[in-house]
Amino acid sequence: MKKSLSSNNQGFTLVLVLISLAFVALLGTLILTVTAKNATMKKVDRYAKNSFYSAESALDEIKVGLSEITAKHLEIAYETVLMKYTSLNDGERDELFKETFITGLYNNLNDKLLADATQGVNYQYKLLDSLIRSANAQIIYKPGISTIEKDTANNYLILKNVVVDYTDGDGTFTSSIKTDIKITTPDMNFNTSLLGIYPAYAEYALIADNKLLVQDSAAGKLINGNIYAGKDGIVLSNSGTYIEIYADNVVTRGNLDVGNAASIKIENAKLWAQNIATTNVAVSTNETKIMINGICYIADDLNLNAKKSTITLQGEYYGFGNGDISDNSSAVIVNAANAVLDFSGLSKLMLAGRAYVATKGLGFSASGTSYTNGENILTGESLAVKGNQVAYLVPKEYMSVGHNPVTWEEYEIMRSGTEVDYSLPTTSEINIRDYVNTSETEKGYSKIFYQNPITSQNMVYYYLDFKSEQKANEYFKKYFETHNTSESNYDMNRRIGSYVDSITLSDASLRLVGNLVTYNAADGAKIKTNTQNPDALDPSVINQSQMLKEKYLAMQQKLVDSLVDIDVADENSLFNSIIDIDKLKADALNDPSFTRAEGKDYKEKTITVGEDKVVFVDNKDKNTYDITVDQSGIVVATGDVTVSADYSGMILSGGIITIYGTDVKINSRSNLTDIFNLNIDGINKYFRDYKLTLGDAGGTTDSTGNVDIPALITYENWKKNEY
Repeated sequence: MKKSLSSNNQGFTLVLVLISLAFVALLGTLILTVTAKNATMKKVDRYAKNSFYSAESALDEIKVGLSEITAKHLEIAYETVLMKYTSLNDGERDELFKETFITGLYNNLNDKLLADATQGVNYQYKLLDSLIRSANAQIIYKPGISTIEKDTANNYLILKNVVVDYTDGDGTFTSSIKTDIKITTPDMNFNTSLLGIYPAYAEYALIADNKLLVQDSAAGKLINGNIYAGKDGIVLSNSGTYIEIYADNVVTRGNLDVGNAASIKIENAKLWAQNIATTNVAVSTNETKIMINGICYIADDLNLNAKKSTITLQGEYYGFGNGDISDNSSAVIVNAANAVLDFSGLSKLMLAGRAYVATKGLGFSASGTSYTNGENILTGESLAVKGNQVAYLVPKEYMSVGHNPVTWEEYEIMRSGTEVDYSLPTTSEINIRDYVNTSETEKGYSKIFYQNPITSQNMVYYYLDFKSEQKANEYFKKYFETHNTSESNYDMNRRIGSYVDSITLSDASLRLVGNLVTYNAADGAKIKTNTQNPDALDPSVINQSQMLKEKYLAMQQKLVDSLVDIDVADENSLFNSIIDIDKLKADALNDPSFTRAEGKDYKEKTITVGEDKVVFVDNKDKNTYDITVDQSGIVVATGDVTVSADYSGMILSGGIITIYGTDVKINSRSNLTDIFNLNIDGINKYFRDYKLTLGDAGGTTDSTGNVDIPALITYENWKKNEY
């Protein structure tokens, strides 16, 4: 029988199928490998950046410590000159100051025990190491390399090859910074008078012990000079009001509040405040704007409560509150629609806290009992949008009544039985028990009592109670990923978009304790996860937060950001620490040079100094002192002051300073010290004497004549990850 090959191809087809399956499997494996590698690389990059940022923070801590040491030797040098002032000429005073300063500082920082005839004198690395607060950062010392050099001819010294090494808590990622630290001698003013030294307040245009209020709807106000406002903050509350501020420092014990379509622009300043907030007393169709180019140091939150709020930040932003309560936990919170947050100009963003759902103190009375919420609700976000709050409600499938919230009538029925049961079946991709605190003593939820302000209906909301702060972060990330689709009933993209027009962020250096969301209409909502584990917070974050808290307190009480020993007459009143109120009030009562102002119920005294007028007013709890014509000099008022004309100089108020009118310009003046230097008893006797210290020593190292200590300390030959 003739045999031939079969024409059936089934075997060949099977081979092709197997080859195809193998290729698909190989391709899938390759994709998974690349994806995993990419995720790992991103994780490594994130941790490496965080490690480097921590090393940089440690170097900043060294600079702060060196600033205090430098300040001490500046004081010693200056006092040495003062003791011999009359026996020396101008050049000899200058030489004595520089020699005393640079030699004293050199002797303080060198370690002669580690000196070597061939290798030079080493610096005290243990001293520098003690200035670092983080337990994970240290100085790397090398004999003969870690040296200190003094150049008396050019009046500076250099700490050579300072290496700061940081290793994270797991011992996985290490970063180092190598640099030379140069400390330069400032030029001092010894050719005027012994009173050429003046305190930090002389740099300020406005000091209001209670509040700075920018009022009326006239635009075009301008302040050139530093500003201080007390516990009631800096407030713009009228539609159309616009002010520009150019300053080195804008300080308030309270908030920067901008509302009702007002606008503020702050340029090149350090802003110290409790909160930044937009407010909306009257609904407006116009934007409420805050534009800040500088460095923001904020103890608590950035709150957007006004519809159509536009916030533009450039420079650096530090929300340094890292406490476990909402009033001391820095976050960004969007509570009103059409918000725009432009953070694209930030090179550094630190949010050391997280947002809370504000429930504390709310409640109602029902069935003869008062129900008041004791705490706010923790979230997993450092930048939160109001629409996201639904994420933290106990899902309805675990509720015995099948929905959340519940009416009071439903609550009265269900509270006698099982209110929430996390063992019930669910179709959700989120295993809720992985995140909530369901121990033997904890239920895994909190009940919040709330009365609808419109309908007056009493409602009870059930919020998730998380195992830890990091679990709250992980839950929100999972919730966001699960519900960021149009098919979801809780579409996060839609919810965020209903409040936010845009949230933009550059490739900034981020330190986030909670998650952050960004948004634009084209790409929708995106999430940036927390860079810090809140349950085991990096020591560098804790130390930086504490350092900024201390600096903020110093700015409130002394107008200097350094933790040096400056006598403070009244910790709760900057005005009373600058002005001897008792002496002023006594003179207003008994000194005939104080006369009653026309049509007013207070007494005032005016001293003319050249073209300037120095005015003292005792008007506490009396009529307001009004500046209605252009003038210059100094105004000291124990009560309120209003300004509706151009003013050049300094205004100090024991109450409120109100600015109103069109095109009002207020300028500080560095030559105000000329008035103090005249030593006119009728002027100087009301200003309390401040001890000469780092923040308020007179000199010529900056435009105002003050010694800028941090500017004396500079880095040279800066290198990353090189020993």
